[in-house]
Amino acid sequence: MNRKSLTLVTAGFTAGVALALLVAARTPTNAQDLVSTPAFATPRPPEYMARFQPNQPPVTDLVFEQQPGPDTPTLQALAAGAATDEDVIARVIAWYDENKETLRTLWREDDDTRLAALYAMYIVHISHVYGEVSEWDQSVVSYVSLERSHCGLYSVMQYEILSAMNIPWRMVGLDNGWHGWIEVPVNDQWEVFDSTVNVWISRSGYEMDAGMAREYRYFYTPLLDIDRPDARLHLGEGYNMHNLRSWMPGMGLFYIPPAELYLMNSSEGV
Repeated sequence: MNRKSLTLVTAGFTAGVALALLVAARTPTNAQDLVSTPAFATPRPPEYMARFQPNQPPVTDLVFEQQPGPDTPTLQALAAGAATDEDVIARVIAWYDENKETLRTLWREDDDTRLAALYAMYIVHISHVYGEVSEWDQSVVSYVSLERSHCGLYSVMQYEILSAMNIPWRMVGLDNGWHGWIEVPVNDQWEVFDSTVNVWISRSGYEMDAGMAREYRYFYTPLLDIDRPDARLHLGEGYNMHNLRSWMPGMGLFYIPPAELYLMNSSEGV
């Protein structure tokens, strides 16, 4: 699979507008603790963010990637016919257990923890295009049936999978509610696994914000798949996940977040 890896060592900045996030407020303890997740409402973009009229195509220049993918089935494919949250999660984990060596080869990843965390990020990202969510009954089964998702809900589903895999995690975000992501400790180093844009970064958000050198990898995204115009509908609603995908690896260097980072949620014991 084509990848992009880069060590960023130069500092710079761009005044920018970050994107919407919603805040999770619960810490799951096991795979059975899935139904009590609070509901969320998608924040609106700031008033000064350019918006487009409904049903009017946005004016934007896109460079489409030709990354092969997707490398995993969607949550919808795995959950077909599942009646309970536990069944959905069990199927997601079972597919990983049966196919992790194939993913290890595709993604050229030797570390077991990072490989599992990449899978959780990846399958969550490819299963829903970005957009507003008006209703959600807080269950995994209901989440899978949604047509769209956003960073808060992506992160909730991502940490449900990580919790079922017994992998520690924490959710970090900006305190003005513009974006949030999941981090996982790999060999005592917190790393970013951003399922909103399908990007892995070798540092924590705090270290990135301090300008520390980092490596990153872009994985396949429907956002830049020329055959997935549905993944770009959010551009006509005043959001831009393409910018976020470009900004995240450069946080603290060429992208300066417009708010402070804070710990939003974490697994038990973190």
